[in-house]
Amino acid sequence: MEMSEVESYFPVVALDKYEKGKCDELADPRLEGRVLAVEVEEMVKLSLCCLHEEPRLRPSMAAVVGMLEGRLPVSKPRVELLEFLKMYSRDERRKRRRRRRR
Repeated sequence: MEMSEVESYFPVVALDKYEKGKCDELADPRLEGRVLAVEVEEMVKLSLCCLHEEPRLRPSMAAVVGMLEGRLPVSKPRVELLEFLKMYSRDERRKRRRRRRR
């Protein structure tokens, strides 16, 4: 990962990778190819769905279990509603502090 990614809030990094179609880059390298890119993408999608700010947009725990077990299809996250995550990024907090000092 690049330095800016290391300093960022992980959900923001995951959102960025999802939007760029590079979810496979989020897989733990210790898995040494024992996980498929499609599996990583499915878990990233599910994780992002669970992060929606509005509780009614998040899947229920029963739905999450069903998706993890493969009984239910994994929903697509509504990325346009996840922009709020960026305010938690260290980089973003640093930028806001700099703006306030000016």
